[in-house]
Amino acid sequence: MNGELRPRKCRKVLWCLLPIPTSPCGGCANFFAAAELKFGPIDSIGFACVGPLDLRTESPTYGHMLATPKFGWSRANLLDPLQFRCGVPIAIDTDVAAAALLHWLSGDSV
Repeated sequence: MNGELRPRKCRKVLWCLLPIPTSPCGGCANFFAAAELKFGPIDSIGFACVGPLDLRTESPTYGHMLATPKFGWSRANLLDPLQFRCGVPIAIDTDVAAAALLHWLSGDSV
């Protein structure tokens, strides 16, 4: 990266690692509900998930899991349950891209 990307300041960054449940987003909404009780209103969410994901914002299946051997996950809608529960803007990306972004933001670039 050439340093042109400047992240917004965040009040609080929370993360959790949830095991792959038998149903998509099994514990995600509960995690954010608990975080909201502890820290106050959530302004926005960055959500990272194992792929493959449809990340094309113009796609009618944006935020859905694509075909995968993970039982119960193929074509699962990952965004709607979180948007319904949280009602805030949500950015979604793969777990690999999120890890790379965190690595870059922390200044630990290779």
